[in-house]
Amino acid sequence: MNRLSKLNQLINSFSLSHQQYFFGLIVGAFFLRFYSLDFQSLWWDELVSAIVVGPDYNFKDIVLFSFSEDGNPPLYYLLLKLWISIIGYDDWGIRSLSAFIGVASVCGIYFLARQVGDIRFARITASVVCLDLFHIYYSQEARAYILLFFLGCLSSAYFIRLTKSFNFSDSIMFMLTSILLMYTHYFGVFILIAQVLSILICAILKSNYSLLPKHLIHFLIIGIFYLPWIIVVYRLAGLTEFPKYIPSIKSIIHHLLQVLGKDPIKIAAFLFSILMIFRKSILGFKSIYFPLWIIIPLTGSFLFSVINFWVFQVRYMMVSLASFIILTSLSLYFLDKKYKTVLFTIVLLMSSSANLIIKDYYWSHKKANIRDPLRALSSYNVDAIPIFTIDRRSTVFNYYLSQYDSPQLSKDISEQKFSDLDKMEEFLFIGPLEENNEIQVWVNENFEIHEKIKTGGIGVRHYVNTSKKHIEKQSLL
Repeated sequence: MNRLSKLNQLINSFSLSHQQYFFGLIVGAFFLRFYSLDFQSLWWDELVSAIVVGPDYNFKDIVLFSFSEDGNPPLYYLLLKLWISIIGYDDWGIRSLSAFIGVASVCGIYFLARQVGDIRFARITASVVCLDLFHIYYSQEARAYILLFFLGCLSSAYFIRLTKSFNFSDSIMFMLTSILLMYTHYFGVFILIAQVLSILICAILKSNYSLLPKHLIHFLIIGIFYLPWIIVVYRLAGLTEFPKYIPSIKSIIHHLLQVLGKDPIKIAAFLFSILMIFRKSILGFKSIYFPLWIIIPLTGSFLFSVINFWVFQVRYMMVSLASFIILTSLSLYFLDKKYKTVLFTIVLLMSSSANLIIKDYYWSHKKANIRDPLRALSSYNVDAIPIFTIDRRSTVFNYYLSQYDSPQLSKDISEQKFSDLDKMEEFLFIGPLEENNEIQVWVNENFEIHEKIKTGGIGVRHYVNTSKKHIEKQSLL
């Protein structure tokens, strides 16, 4: 114990003021989220974001695209369109909005943690999220998940403030952040469901229903503002072309471990917090809310995958990451307080830092590499051979093809007439053609593969026309 005291005295000798600590935290969060931001290629979903906010779409087109084609709420796309108009339209510019929100969300979870505990607890929580691998990963992805995390923190913070005392400004901020949350991602509804259930459970346990109407009015107003998007929700609920999926116990455990970075120390800290909460209810009302914030999204995505189509995916766990972080930090806070040391927090932060290095996060490709193959294709296609692909991928590929000054942009082969294709001497095709597809059969009968181009990722084939009619026409010429 004497050694622990001496170590604690040594650590305390390097203590910083609150302002110095917070400044250092923000600088660290900024570096970890902006470092190597464009090292990896944009992957499929990110390329959709890039196309939607590109020069061919204005703000009205983005809303119409979200409403009729994409199905995702439009808030993130609208913010990204505004952002790139200032920062620039390239990989770094497109991802930098998420990185910026990632830094801001460190402040967001600090604000949330202050509603749960004291300044020391908030500092621990913000430090944990600053080094969190899962958080950093989605801070470097041009999708709405980090905005979902940020608005989830703010909505929950104002919600907790309202459970302590009602005031007008908190009411407005709670409804505003919750409405924005709903227009960011559909999984935002799970946070609101967890909030409603926690209020109901707390009211039942305390047999006190006096504040219940005031809380429910907030959710009613949020629902009214979300009505314009209900049509899209209804349409998505009726989709049948996507496969249903029954998540296994193994996949559930895998998702939970991914959120915790597969870090044994962080996993142990999280489990210890869960044990403390259920044994002692140390957070009072919040002991109900934070576990529900994890349970509701897990249960909801599980049931939706079974009933409708597969949404039980790791990236959607971002909706609950803030709760995982709060609960993990809680055990560190109580251990540090009990033994009057910050050693436990330092060990976890060191473990998180080591996790980034061990998993080679910044120096190896973790996403589908689409950029390098298309750069190689642009270099190969000096003769301006027509390029085709299948379905919506043609517009997605054109983001990179146009950047590399490709003499040809890709087109959807399913939109071409056989008579037009038959006139071509050759064409390039990106990706595999579907088996037993009418186009596939026709291409196999009239063209042969001249060369399979090595692009380092996406398959590209060079087809030449071998049909008798085409050969006869060429001989006449």
